[in-house]
Amino acid sequence: MSHSSAFNQLAPKQSHRQVSAALRGMAVLFALFYLSPLLGQQAFLYPLQQLDNEQAPPTFAELSQPIGLDAAQLNDLRLGAYLSLQISETRQIRLQVVMMDRYVNGDHVVGAEGRDGDRFFSLTVTRGQRSLFGHLSSDDETFQIYVIASVDDGHYQGWIYKPGNLLEIGQDFQNDYIILDKSEQEAVPQIISVLPATGPVLPMQLDGTLAQSSDVRKAESADAVSTSAINSSNFRVSQNFSSRSVLVGSTVDVSLEFENISSQTHNDLYVEVYFVLENSDLVSAPRDCREQLSLSLQKTLYCELGDFVAGEKKSFTYSVLTDERAKPRVLSSLVIGNLRLDGYINVVEDIRLDTDGDGISDFNEMLLATNALDPSSVDGSNSVIDILALYTPGAASIYPYGVQTRINQLISVANQIYADSGVKITLRPVYHGLVDYSDSNDMDAALSDLIEKSDSAFDNVDNLREAYGADLVMLFRPSQVGEGRCGLAPVGGFGTNGDLSNPAEKESAYSHISVDCPVDLVAAHELGHNMGLSHSHLEDGSGGTFNFSTGYGVEGQFVTVMAYPAAFNAKTRVSFFSNPLSDCLGFACGLDAEHEFGADAVQSLNLVRHQIANYFPTEVPDLPGTAISTRSGGISAAIISIAASRDGGLSFSNVVSTSDSVSLEANVEVDPQHIGHDGGIYVLIGLKGQGLFQLNQLGELKEWDGTVEGLIAFGGERSLRKLEHLSIIDGFRVGSAFSNQQLSVYVAYWVESSGELVYMREPFTLVIQ
Repeated sequence: MSHSSAFNQLAPKQSHRQVSAALRGMAVLFALFYLSPLLGQQAFLYPLQQLDNEQAPPTFAELSQPIGLDAAQLNDLRLGAYLSLQISETRQIRLQVVMMDRYVNGDHVVGAEGRDGDRFFSLTVTRGQRSLFGHLSSDDETFQIYVIASVDDGHYQGWIYKPGNLLEIGQDFQNDYIILDKSEQEAVPQIISVLPATGPVLPMQLDGTLAQSSDVRKAESADAVSTSAINSSNFRVSQNFSSRSVLVGSTVDVSLEFENISSQTHNDLYVEVYFVLENSDLVSAPRDCREQLSLSLQKTLYCELGDFVAGEKKSFTYSVLTDERAKPRVLSSLVIGNLRLDGYINVVEDIRLDTDGDGISDFNEMLLATNALDPSSVDGSNSVIDILALYTPGAASIYPYGVQTRINQLISVANQIYADSGVKITLRPVYHGLVDYSDSNDMDAALSDLIEKSDSAFDNVDNLREAYGADLVMLFRPSQVGEGRCGLAPVGGFGTNGDLSNPAEKESAYSHISVDCPVDLVAAHELGHNMGLSHSHLEDGSGGTFNFSTGYGVEGQFVTVMAYPAAFNAKTRVSFFSNPLSDCLGFACGLDAEHEFGADAVQSLNLVRHQIANYFPTEVPDLPGTAISTRSGGISAAIISIAASRDGGLSFSNVVSTSDSVSLEANVEVDPQHIGHDGGIYVLIGLKGQGLFQLNQLGELKEWDGTVEGLIAFGGERSLRKLEHLSIIDGFRVGSAFSNQQLSVYVAYWVESSGELVYMREPFTLVIQ
């Protein structure tokens, strides 16, 4: 049977199907994670009386217990395998491996889940060369794992512990985000004042009544002050906009108030408003306001204010109409004498409008190049956001057996929280780098130095970010004594209703993380700020990029990822982002987005994820997709991607040599209508001219009879997840036995309820020279 028609024909196999002994030998070394742990053996994780090494319990640890970890089970993990975790003398839980992945630096990630009675447990493990970190969470309980491998036998020892909550200290517990004034990054033209024009004095609002004209109220005082003498000691001005942001094409109302705070009389005052009419059109203003050009030929709004007796206030409102010219903001600078007051309003696109109701907004469909009027064109895949991870010598010294693995674990936990919350984001660390930056500078100074590149340690960050296509940049340093926080980050797109198109957003997409923070969800929290989230309405008095872009909590019960327990008198932080449609300990996890105090971080993150993932073009390649077919002949939204690499995933190649160390990986993005259904993933593999074989549950090569019924699920039959990652070959040196051969690989999945089979139309072919 030809490879190109293997699944189409599903014909009976030939009676003589042979495979070389070399190919069977290669299968033994295919992957690190495929042999099933044997039932009845000791627990994957088990308690010890004491450690052989001198590893101290992690800082702020509660209920810490020395543990050992069975390296043999770790080496033999595969999809569908079960792990037995003994987390106390009397308590053991059984979890099934549901996710396996590998980061660019070679660290492996494993996700497992299961139930113990009515409690759901989720385990995320990141393993490097010498260290392993784990995060075990249930509805209201969290344990963390840190173990180190022995050089001699690879046996792991370390700690499982319940983390203390640094963030409940109360000191500066809210001060872990900043709101940058993006307008300061824009070049503002110099203001050159015009000479006042003569004319009738403007009638305007005077403490609730209309002002009289100046010829009636003209002051006779000899010490009266004119416009040129106005300053902050004798006059006060304020400026307010009708909202924090408006959609393109909307009208903006700007309210101005003026107050004489001196004991003198001010005569014949006037105000000039700069910049506002340069990218918007005047709709209405009091009759004694008019447009005119300044000496620098700038359009200004010039308004006569008349006379002010001591203590007098006046106010008026003008309106302008925005269009595409007004993005990203309309600036309004008031100048009266020596006083200047700058303000702005964000002018944004509609990020939420979803004409075809497919769950992806029209704005995001434009970014994805799909049809906003056709729900069948939807792209439901995760947005991959690439991370540049920098760390200091101090951070490396805390984790001498693998600071990169510690960083990756914090990212892995964030990815798990995204998945559990329904956020379609996958963080991918594409670069880890040591920077020679001080660990003694406080967090605010460090983040400022990073954003502004004001320290030589960060001179090359912009180049690295561009070279690796890093959408976000994270700096990891040790926690500082007395610091009541674990991180600091700007709130992305604050008040812009999800529009992050201003280049200043990308230029401020940085965060600072305490690498030894006792709370593993710190990366999810700080990157939440980067992505436009605030803590909660209770703590901050507002949302983030949208009004509903915030965390949530219930008094005395729980908080979600972004909120702080102390603010709600709660001890439990659940590992979910706010979402009114989800359940947290019997309560809704949020409030509807349209509510005055709406809290729906999941919706907010899903609305902005595409923009953040496009801050920089992808430079470290994604697995390339393949054409797919279905047994039914219908159209499927599934995506199957597969590629081989000789450099750990930094690049892909279909041609390798016998001396190369080769990895072959695949991703299966399951059709949304199949997610959660029972089924199986299948891998067929063979050398050209020698037929196809399949990898069974143990990762062994088995013959295939050419029928659907004869397929054996790779990783066992189980519930299908939205993203299945397969490490088919992991660092295998092919050897001379395979010289001048071609290896063909098919990947497919099957849905038990419907019998549907989704498969690669053509095989992936690897040429071995």
